Amino acid sequence: METVDCLLCGHGGSTPRVTGWDRMCGVQGDYTLVECDRCGFLYLSPRPDAVEIARHYPADYPFYGSFYDQSSYIQAIGKYEMNKRYQVTANAAVGGRDVLDVGCSVGDFLATMRGHGWSVRGVEPDAGSAAQAREQHGIDVFNGYLDDAPFEPGSFDAVTMWEVLEHTPRPVDTLRQIFELLRPGGAVVLSVPNRDSWQSRAFGTNWIGNDFPRHFSVFSPRHMRQAMRTAGFEDPQVLSQRGRLGTMHNEIACMFGSVDLWLKGGDTRARRVTERFVVPVIANPAGVVPFFLLTLPASIVIRKLSRGSQMVAYARKPLAA
Repeated sequence: METVDCLLCGHGGSTPRVTGWDRMCGVQGDYTLVECDRCGFLYLSPRPDAVEIARHYPADYPFYGSFYDQSSYIQAIGKYEMNKRYQVTANAAVGGRDVLDVGCSVGDFLATMRGHGWSVRGVEPDAGSAAQAREQHGIDVFNGYLDDAPFEPGSFDAVTMWEVLEHTPRPVDTLRQIFELLRPGGAVVLSVPNRDSWQSRAFGTNWIGNDFPRHFSVFSPRHMRQAMRTAGFEDPQVLSQRGRLGTMHNEIACMFGSVDLWLKGGDTRARRVTERFVVPVIANPAGVVPFFLLTLPASIVIRKLSRGSQMVAYARKPLAA
């Protein structure tokens, strides 16, 4: 375990805010998110070091995998999500054609970008996911971390990170690396959990956006803008989510993910009821449609107030840089 200063401003003083353990993968150990006494940023300290964190990414980690291997219903949702990611990336990097996806997993997003005419490359630390991206999509993926990737400065028009920045040990330094890899006018486009979301406040330690101890940082929109500006980017923009359908699906997915973590906390009777009666309903389209309809009004409010469980942010490298 290592104790760290604020990952945003470098201040050493902090106050404990949220404590939890790795309920998702069932690895024991208590961890605490602390709030910087100077800038208010939320980060994990003490945290696992580079060796210890590996046991929190087992082979069956649930975010290794392709939606193309799922049911037709999940494939439809996945394609919708990938196209929304394409749209926000294309709008941020107008006229761009070269994209790097950091933490690209099995390459589903890059396959979508290539289908729209972009030249694509990826970085993925998990060897199995990197191999699947190459085999399933034929994508050039560097297996490792961005620190070690052999890319020349100014190689890309867009660099994306989807639910990745919060996993990095030095998020501002990662953004600075991305800044160097971009051409002038190029854009960084990313998504992270939203600390200011309603679900964060409702679920507390069980909120899936905390994801102890894999998430080293938990950003608010204000802190995301601050991190991007500190790294050299201009005019950072923060969106609540990508489209009304995307907002609804994301809020439902995050809600049930948080409920699942709560049940893994030890309420075995509630878990049995959920697995017997709730999961069979929401696992098929007929069961999810009522949830979509019920959450439509809420999704509109969530988007307007930027209170969604995830946020999308983008910013550009100055043309004069």
